[in-house]
Amino acid sequence: MSSSINLPYSTFPSIASISTSLPSCNYYSVTEFLDEHRKLGNQDVFSIFHVNIRSLNANNAKLYQLMSSLNSAFEIIILSDMVCQH
Repeated sequence: MSSSINLPYSTFPSIASISTSLPSCNYYSVTEFLDEHRKLGNQDVFSIFHVNIRSLNANNAKLYQLMSSLNSAFEIIILSDMVCQH
């Protein structure tokens, strides 16, 4: 037997209010990232780092170099391993 909770639609925020409060999720070069990070100053921010590593075994040195050059402590680091084959 499954049970479900039916909440009125008004319980959830509108899509418009969510999208205006989300940070931008763009691709940055190391220099662009450091510039944007510097603009934050000493704000207490939650940070997530994601990269498609395309083989951790083959690219672990590159990942280490990138993380060292970013010089930032991330709360969450996500590594995906996706290869697109045509």
